[in-house]
Amino acid sequence: MRNRVLACLVLAVAGMARADVSSSIAALRGTGPGGKGNAQAASAWRELVGHGVAALVPALGAMDDEDPVSANWFRPAFDAIVEKAGTEAIPIVEIERFLEDRKGGRMARACALELVRRKDAAKADAFLAKAMDDPSPEIRRLAIAAGLAKLPAEGPGRAEGLQALMKAACDRDQVDLIAKDLAKAGIKTDLASHFGYIMDWTVVGPFPVTAAKGFGVKFPPEDKADPAAPVTGPNGPVKWKRVTTTDPAGLVNLNKELADEKSVVAYAFTRVESAAEQRVVLRAGSITAIKVFLNGKEVYGKDEYHHGMHPDQHQAIVVLKPGVNEILLKVCQNQKVQSWEKNWQYQVRLTDFTGARVAWKQAGVE
Repeated sequence: MRNRVLACLVLAVAGMARADVSSSIAALRGTGPGGKGNAQAASAWRELVGHGVAALVPALGAMDDEDPVSANWFRPAFDAIVEKAGTEAIPIVEIERFLEDRKGGRMARACALELVRRKDAAKADAFLAKAMDDPSPEIRRLAIAAGLAKLPAEGPGRAEGLQALMKAACDRDQVDLIAKDLAKAGIKTDLASHFGYIMDWTVVGPFPVTAAKGFGVKFPPEDKADPAAPVTGPNGPVKWKRVTTTDPAGLVNLNKELADEKSVVAYAFTRVESAAEQRVVLRAGSITAIKVFLNGKEVYGKDEYHHGMHPDQHQAIVVLKPGVNEILLKVCQNQKVQSWEKNWQYQVRLTDFTGARVAWKQAGVE
């Protein structure tokens, strides 16, 4: 009888602990931009850390890749628990189970891998040996780096190994390194295709606007993009122009393709076909203000000029529908005429969350 009572008490206490962990997690998830929920979160953070190793896996599960505000609470809580408990207290079996489940959060699984390495480096290395296609960018990068380190210094096995690594590599520095090494063996890499850049477009413009106000000025393509018909602008009808870029980074130079003008707007249109519905990251580069429309709906916008340009600086998580999808860009140019403010260009690619190209094909642009 006494043993039964003790067992019931243990279960009750465990249930209360789980409930407390859940309430702490709920408070941290309630945070948002502008300091929303910060007062409650500070208290919940201390409570979560106070639960010790029992809160490790729940904290990992709560890290949301698409909610950076709450993730910024969970990650330091996770680190604080580990530091306080020490490596020996880590529930490694549960952590390994979390790591192996590829449906888990990308950032959280990378944290789990760190813990596995602290506990057993050999297990972490064994995991990375089969993780070159992992959906976590951090894990995949580590797996590619480990694969490169294991390659023979020379001989036919090196070229074969490099080709296998290239198929999985996503990070530019690793891709460039592998591509250069392959080039030494006489093997050329189509970088534009590897990264998933869209190379075929139809563009139209330029349409004059007042100073740098083009971002908010609406022209007909935003209602309906029809490359078969001229667009009526302030100065009359303007025809669309077919453009196929050969740039390895998918760059389209609008100064070259349309006109070297200031205080203007241009549109770029293309179609891509997806075999199935898929959630992807549309990544664009533009040194000037840009809007992105997918299938007639605005999915991204940034009203900023000449603050630098790099690939993937603009990102939108979108859903490609099965069949043909239409992508429309609005690329603005401001009024300033300094030489470094002349650039007017863009690049777009479609990837998964690691930056790897997803399955799509060009479906015509006219």
